[in-house]
Parts: sequence; structure tokens; C-alpha cells
Amino acid sequence: MGIARIDYTYGSTNPLVILLSFSMFWFIQSTRENHAGRAFVNLVTPLALGIYLIHPIWLEIIRQIFPYHVILMPLIAIPATAILVFILSAATCKLMSLSRALKRLAL
Repeated sequence: MGIARIDYTYGSTNPLVILLSFSMFWFIQSTRENHAGRAFVNLVTPLALGIYLIHPIWLEIIRQIFPYHVILMPLIAIPATAILVFILSAATCKLMSLSRALKRLAL
């Protein structure tokens, strides 16, 4: 039951995930007036595919290190995990893009 609960919170058909997707789309659309938001989007856009491809690896590493964190403290653990996975994935892609050999994989 515990593992199924963890998978459900990250499932792509979860209503909260769908709501978050729409919220992120709205946020990106609203950055036209917000210079700080636009700068963030411009920074992340070239790394988007790499972040998408790398994030399951970081998600699994975090699950291995903290196997029950989502069950014990979901209100803190889910947003913290999402932010941490995003930061680690973006940093990994950025570092890969600095290497000639790995640049094609990251971008």
C-alpha cells in the first residue's frame, strides 16, 4: 500500500498533477509582463528536454535515500521533492552542456 501511494502522488493522471500542469502553463504565459519570470523561463527553456529526460534518475535517487518521506510528511515532502529534483536536473543538464562530449545529450 505504501509504494502504491507514492506512485499515485506522482502519477500523471492525478488531479493535482493536472492542476499543477495548467498552473505552470499559466505562469509561463504570464511572464510576458514579468521580467524576472521571463529571465527564468529563458534560462530553463534550452534545458527543458534534458530536465525531462534526467528527472526520473534524480527522483529515484531521492526515493532510495528517503524511501518514506512522501508518506510521513506529504505536504512538505512533495513540493520539496519536486523543487529538489528540478534543481538537480537543471544543474545536471547545465553541467552536461558545458562539456563538448555531453553537450548533444543535454540540449
